[in-house]
Amino acid sequence: MISAREFVCRVRFRDPVTEFEDRFISYLHQSVHVPRNTPNAVGGSVHFQPTSERSLFPVIPPTQLGDRFISNLQRSVHVLPRNTPNGVGGSVHFQPTSDELRWSQTGDRQRLCCDQSRCIVGAVYLEPLSQVAWAYQLHYYLCFRTRSRRSLFSSPDRIEMLKRALQAACEEHNYHLLESSLEPDNLRCILSLRPQHSLSTVIQKIKRYLSHDLREQVAREPPLFERGYLARSVGRVRIAAVKQYLDNQSAHHGYSKLVHPPVTNYRAATQIELNAEHGWFDLSHHFVFATRWRRSIFGSRLGRDLSSYWLRVAAKRGFAIDRISVLPDHTHLLVRIPPKLSAEGCALSLMNNAQHWIAQNGGAEWIAAGLDQLWQPSAYAGTCGSVSTALMKRFLSRDAVGWK
Repeated sequence: MISAREFVCRVRFRDPVTEFEDRFISYLHQSVHVPRNTPNAVGGSVHFQPTSERSLFPVIPPTQLGDRFISNLQRSVHVLPRNTPNGVGGSVHFQPTSDELRWSQTGDRQRLCCDQSRCIVGAVYLEPLSQVAWAYQLHYYLCFRTRSRRSLFSSPDRIEMLKRALQAACEEHNYHLLESSLEPDNLRCILSLRPQHSLSTVIQKIKRYLSHDLREQVAREPPLFERGYLARSVGRVRIAAVKQYLDNQSAHHGYSKLVHPPVTNYRAATQIELNAEHGWFDLSHHFVFATRWRRSIFGSRLGRDLSSYWLRVAAKRGFAIDRISVLPDHTHLLVRIPPKLSAEGCALSLMNNAQHWIAQNGGAEWIAAGLDQLWQPSAYAGTCGSVSTALMKRFLSRDAVGWK
């Protein structure tokens, strides 16, 4: 049994001439009354947010989504869609099936009615994604030096000791060590990480583990390493190939033959500089997001506006977008992130902000596609750089052999 809960709602109605907003209060067990000055026969959208932090459905997992339903403008909306998200609010878009609308007086309220009875309604819930299923390949080249560049690992025994400690540190924190080159005063390696890992935290944990594990052997008090570091992304392919792939998405999917292809491409005119304390970095990531069930939503106009909005999100969150390719059912992005931000954190910021923005600006396309959520809860993330992972591994292995 669902108890009556007060909701503060925002209603936005659109027609070719007018666009306005009004606020009202309704109850779940009552009819959803609309403002008096609703444009005739254009429908609209209801965006709602619970005034209470208490969940309406505490037993439903927060990732469950709603479903479409058909309601009647003359009757109360007693039944909510299945699996309503926990206390998150959302958006309800409706369109009358008849142009014959009239106002009905009920007490001191007016209600919009349709003589032909039924109105098709779609429910979209704006609960942000908290995690996604990943396909990923994230490789990073790291380099950091001993404190004051002292030659702490000058003998083969100490080099072997450092190698074992580095392998143990990676195993303890679930990092995959692909290759390493150890010298008396610096350490270089290639790590394969998960999307949840932020590089600054990874470097901090490795340095802390090595300093604690080796302090007695080298007769030095921690920290053994400088605070600074170098971090670069590498990958299966080089960044030039990724940029070309994104630029050719229209032809790749067969849209280039159309007079007005539904594809939006963005290319940054200048590279935005990112900074981090005590570190030099260049971390490029290729993200791919697919719409729910690969339904076509984005057109050229909506894709262009979404790209502009994503650029504002990136500027606020502290990362940079170098390339965007928006296709009807999926998007590609080439993003540079700071070491403190994980690949998953960046992706969730882009996906959740896009979902919120599309609900406000592209609700008609969303509902027409029959979706209750904008994105498929999965994504691809891959690193790329000026050199490939294979080339960097050969470089480090030869360098290690040469030093020995």
